[in-house]
Amino acid sequence: MIRVSDGAQDVRTGPVTRVLAAGLTRRPVPAIVTGLVLLITASASVLAVALLIDSRGPFDHVFAAQVTAYLQIMVSFGVTGLGLSLLIVASVVSRTAVADRTRIGILKSIGFGPGQVTAVYAGQSLVPAAVGCLGGVALANVLARPLLASAAHSSGLLSVPAWVDVDVAVTICGLTGIAALLPALRSARLSAAPPTASALRTERSVP
Repeated sequence: MIRVSDGAQDVRTGPVTRVLAAGLTRRPVPAIVTGLVLLITASASVLAVALLIDSRGPFDHVFAAQVTAYLQIMVSFGVTGLGLSLLIVASVVSRTAVADRTRIGILKSIGFGPGQVTAVYAGQSLVPAAVGCLGGVALANVLARPLLASAAHSSGLLSVPAWVDVDVAVTICGLTGIAALLPALRSARLSAAPPTASALRTERSVP
């Protein structure tokens, strides 16, 4: 029977979800940063698409400059935020996996396969990214009504269409997932450092 010492209780023979939650608890700052960046990115992206749709309808051209300014701001935030989020996610997963070579060795020694190791390290970025993305979509819907109303268009669009919410959320989460999955797959193939006696203690019980 394999038992893990107090320093590695979070990787005891529990499921992937338990190990994933333990990893998020051990490193809360990258998770918080990732979530906040994705929240801003999703909000700006939804608002940019909504404004673009609204601008195609008939409206008073006096407000053209105002709409253009809104679009430029939202697009800038969306593109910059998406680039930063992909960079942050890929960097965090790669650095975490390299720093946790001993931890990967413990996971493998208690029966975790490459797919489970990949899920653990990709999930540490995907979970906060998904939360931030969904929160950003919700925030954008709250901000959309006063923003669209202030544009004074006559197209009648005063809320974000549901398909915009779905498309933005799926696109951003999908790109973030790819950015997290690639380094996570590499981490599962790392030559893991062997667990030390202080990290992992094996006891054989005779029946």
